[in-house]
Amino acid sequence: YIKYFFNAGKAATDNPNNVGLILPFEIAKRAPRKRLAKSNLELTKGSVLLQELYLRVDVRQAYVDLVSAKSALKILDDQRKLLAELVTVAQKKYDVGAAPQMEVIQAKMTLNQLLIQLNSAKTDVYLARYKFNILLQTKNLDTAEDYLPDKTGFGQLLTPNSSEKIPEFDKIANIAMKKRLDIKNALQSVDVAQKNLVTVVRQRVPD
Repeated sequence: YIKYFFNAGKAATDNPNNVGLILPFEIAKRAPRKRLAKSNLELTKGSVLLQELYLRVDVRQAYVDLVSAKSALKILDDQRKLLAELVTVAQKKYDVGAAPQMEVIQAKMTLNQLLIQLNSAKTDVYLARYKFNILLQTKNLDTAEDYLPDKTGFGQLLTPNSSEKIPEFDKIANIAMKKRLDIKNALQSVDVAQKNLVTVVRQRVPD
């Protein structure tokens, strides 16, 4: 602080009045606060990047779930068409006496069981599409394909190929420490806490 005092009033005739002015003047506090502000900024940037990463992962998962549900529905619908044809053939054979009625009954029962699965699959598609659009905050967005182009299955989009050679644990751990945003954010939080401690320690203790 800068303190400045002077006397006011006429000498020898007026009562002496003392006028003072105290101004705060920071010398060693600005640098820690500046470092703390920069560290907080980096932490905020890291938090934004981490949320973007989570969003990309969620969108990818929702996309795969929707295509998977549509694929299952497509397969069941193809089976429905085939069973419907079998029911028609069985009925024609029964009508001309070339097959017993039980064959028609069994074909119809199989078709009815499949229709139950088909309705369930339709519900799964509607639910997957709803979740996908909710995540993207859209209404009628859909995937361009009913099947994923990779013949090895949907899991390839979510997990590494089991035939690929996995690196050693130490190498994976080192990559994670350098690349994972949540770990970098945690380290940045520690840095913010340390700088905040320095700033608090240097603050003036009140009388």
